[in-house]
Amino acid sequence: MLAGAIAFTGASWTWTDLRQREPGKTFGYLQTIFDMALVTTVVHVTWADGRSELAPLYILVIAVSALLLPAAGVPLMATFGMVLYFADAMLAQAGEPDTALLLQLFVFAAVALTSAVIAARLRAAGAASEEMAAELAAF
Repeated sequence: MLAGAIAFTGASWTWTDLRQREPGKTFGYLQTIFDMALVTTVVHVTWADGRSELAPLYILVIAVSALLLPAAGVPLMATFGMVLYFADAMLAQAGEPDTALLLQLFVFAAVALTSAVIAARLRAAGAASEEMAAELAAF
């Protein structure tokens, strides 16, 4: 997974910096999917005593996805992360769906919703600021 992360980061850097291309929606989705897979691998490897101390990394990926993706994509990627985490806990680790696991999934969903709302407000504020700058330049 480390080699994959290095290769993916190198390809992302080449695409955005060397070729001077703006990252689009597809780039954001691919980045988020890769990050979810990377976090799932880390959580899987660090699983001990029915849990992983690194499961909160999903929260970070979900929050960053709110900045990279359109508003409709955030719940989609959060659901993807929740399914990966639940599947790893239930299938790969032969866990039991206890209260702690369900609480973590609830927190992931809450972070997705609040991050999407905050990102939408930031985008609206940025658009209003750009509109005001254009009007000021025209004046």
